[in-house]
Amino acid sequence: MAVKFRREPLQLSSNESEIVDRVIKLAEELYDSIDMAPPSAAREHAVVRLQECVMWAIKAIGEHR
Repeated sequence: MAVKFRREPLQLSSNESEIVDRVIKLAEELYDSIDMAPPSAAREHAVVRLQECVMWAIKAIGEHR
């Protein structure tokens, strides 16, 4: 099975860039709320899943290429 990796950064339109910026801004706000919880494995899990969510959202925004 051949695996291909993107060598160049994804080029987004200005509209797509605006959507990505909004996703990141919302994720930062959510992170700030999660960060107020006491340190725990659950908090760390929530942060990792938030990072994963942002990654998949950005991929979905530029997926049509």
